[in-house]
Formats: sequence, structure tokens, C-alpha cells
Amino acid sequence: MAQDFCSRMMIDVIGLNAVVLATVDGFEAVHAIRNDLKPERLAALASSIAAIGQVVALEGSLGQSKRIIIDAEHGYTLVCSVPRQDIGFVLILLSDTDALLGQLNVNAIKGSQFFANLQILP
Repeated sequence: MAQDFCSRMMIDVIGLNAVVLATVDGFEAVHAIRNDLKPERLAALASSIAAIGQVVALEGSLGQSKRIIIDAEHGYTLVCSVPRQDIGFVLILLSDTDALLGQLNVNAIKGSQFFANLQILP
């Protein structure tokens, strides 16, 4: 079910090159990837980015961090928190410049909600 969701998102979102669900401590749980991207590296790096975003948001009295957007020369990376009671997860979406940032953001929110409500993870 989780794998199907990631694979479907890769089909539905133009320019999307990776969807990775990772634990907050940096371990990849499920992924769908194009090219030779390494999901375990993306998971480790994105979990660190999420942790930094959380600290900055709290330090600035902004509350809990929801999403971090990296706008790079050749595409976007969105790192989203997945609010769960049992274990912390982050969802990573990595795209090229063909992707629309608004579409990525909407799908990041949908993905975060899907994984937040999923009863059993792989």
C-alpha cells in the first residue's frame, strides 16, 4: 500500500524523480525513484534537514515545522513532517525543473496525510 502510493505519485506528478519516506533518524522506509538516486542517502540527509528546520521554527516561535522547500538550480526538494503518534517520519519529494512547485506542495501535503493515517508501514 505504501509502495503503491509512492509509485502512483511518481506517475501523477510531472518532473518528480524521487519519493522517499524516512524515519526522523534517517532510515529509508519506502521509496519510488527514477535515475540512480540513492534513497538511503536522501533519507539520511533529509532527516537532518527536517531536524534543523524544526529547531529554527521553534527558536523563532513559529511552532512545529511542517515543510521545508529547497529551490535549487535544477529542481526542488520538499521535506515534510509526517505527524504520527508511534514514530516520526519525514516525506521527501525530489523533482527536476519540469515540476510545478504548487503541485509538489499539494502532493507533499497529501503524502504526509496518507502516511500519517496509514495503520501498518512496510
